[in-house]
Amino acid sequence: MSEDNDQILLTRLRLGDESAFKEIYSKYFGNLVFEAFHHLRDISAAKDVVQDLFTNLWATRHLHNLSGKDKEDVKLKAYLKVSVRYSCGKIAIKKQKERGSMVQYVNESLYQNDGQDAKAQELEEIDNQIRSFINELPAKRREIVIDVYLQEVKIKEVARKNGITTGTVRNSLHRGLETIRQKFAGKINPHGTI
Repeated sequence: MSEDNDQILLTRLRLGDESAFKEIYSKYFGNLVFEAFHHLRDISAAKDVVQDLFTNLWATRHLHNLSGKDKEDVKLKAYLKVSVRYSCGKIAIKKQKERGSMVQYVNESLYQNDGQDAKAQELEEIDNQIRSFINELPAKRREIVIDVYLQEVKIKEVARKNGITTGTVRNSLHRGLETIRQKFAGKINPHGTI
């Protein structure tokens, strides 16, 4: 019944019926934001993805026939979810490229020897200080922080390896990072150096 209603809404949308667009928007917006947030872990970015999807849906409304390869009707809900996942994937790829560029930039900056030795030494000092703070954490929390942040092990894998829930891993990470932040904040002088 809902799928039939969606097909009717799509037909009305193709004809420029703004009320049909509003119905689709109110029916699916929340679920699509949740879907995008699941992939991006950023509520603002998730809302932007869904907003862009609906803006595009309205702008190209006359093109949306939503027929599959075998001319069977594609379900609106599935189409919207796949569109959100696709957009999230594009964002993830872009972020990965940016992250790779940043790492390359930092590496190049650190290893250029044109008077930057002091900066490199300062960064090494900061890195050593953070590692020292990590070593002061309770054993299990230290192990979790090292696994996730230094060895880049996924949270699910850390949870499985330690026989705990992902929530417990996240809680340990949060507490560990909070401890490190507090200790680090106490080591910085008003001029921003250690």
